[in-house]
Amino acid sequence: MKKNIVWGTCWYNETKESIIKFFDSSLSYLKNCNCNVFPVIFYAKCDNDESDIAFIKSKLKNVIIIKNKTDIFPNKNYGIALITKVSMELNADYTAIVDCDWDIKQSKKFIDNTLFYAIDNDYDLVIPNIGEANGRSNLLIGRPTINLLYPEYKDIIYSAFPGSLVSKTSKLNLIISDYNYHFDWGGEWDIISIAIKNNFKIGSKLVNVKSTRHRSNDSKMYDSFQIWRAILCDDELKNRLKKIKKYKNDIIPYDNFSKLIINNDCSIKELIDEISNGSTNNTQKQLLYMVLYPIAFLVGDIKYIPKIDSFEEPYDNTEIMNVSNLALYCIRQILNKCDIQLMQNRCKNLNNKYLSKWNYNNQKNAMKNYKVI
Repeated sequence: MKKNIVWGTCWYNETKESIIKFFDSSLSYLKNCNCNVFPVIFYAKCDNDESDIAFIKSKLKNVIIIKNKTDIFPNKNYGIALITKVSMELNADYTAIVDCDWDIKQSKKFIDNTLFYAIDNDYDLVIPNIGEANGRSNLLIGRPTINLLYPEYKDIIYSAFPGSLVSKTSKLNLIISDYNYHFDWGGEWDIISIAIKNNFKIGSKLVNVKSTRHRSNDSKMYDSFQIWRAILCDDELKNRLKKIKKYKNDIIPYDNFSKLIINNDCSIKELIDEISNGSTNNTQKQLLYMVLYPIAFLVGDIKYIPKIDSFEEPYDNTEIMNVSNLALYCIRQILNKCDIQLMQNRCKNLNNKYLSKWNYNNQKNAMKNYKVI
């Protein structure tokens, strides 16, 4: 029997031409694979451009466009929630969410390694491994946190935040309906943690993509604050913290600076001082923006975030894996020393420019405030 598939994307700043190219390259293959395919777009801007919508509707047959009516950003994971709701209404067996700004090489192979990999292996959720396209969020937050808190998944979930997923629709609906699911960037972590909490069968396979975005440090710090809030609010955190002590002696210094950090029992403030004032390069300073400032603020060790620099080339790809290991050490140090209950209470009540304005009540209302055309 044919599977019903929703092939969805969230559209914000991408050109209408790139949206059409994205769907043309994938739908032509999907429609020849014995599937009923429903193309679905979440138009993330609340001041929707009607001419752009009309153009896409004229070029993509039977496309479903969900118009956002809620002026709260970021809203990628709100879009995932709405696409999932539409998928449920369409009785779709599987829902795929794919970033439309990805440079996907060989669409057929990409689809085989995501959608059909999920179907053929009866996975509840597939989170692609994007390999060399992994950037700061994956290498400085995702990989260290999974290695520390979910070590049994370290060889399964390699790219925690790939921007793409495939899931059984009923399972994805369970995720987006969970009380802990964030509509901001924190939802990227919630997808993983809620799936694990519910014992989903999770798979991952390497896909060949090329990252097309390179954002400023300030912009990435918005992501990191919201992702860390989701990680530190996780109901499972207290039990998971028992797993991190095994890494005490496993992290090997790779230069004099990392030796200084790892060989000293530093507090979070000392870590910040060493990295911000020491002889660190731009790659090592990513620890401030992606790990130390967000966690230090969320645990209450700092009250204000210093003004940060934005570099045209903020890090060295050849060094970032070493800094990923250093991030793991810093995270372990901080979580071993902080008051978990106090930290979780702060995370649920804090306001900060780097944290979004989403909360449980406006998320609930937003699920009613959209239009499907």
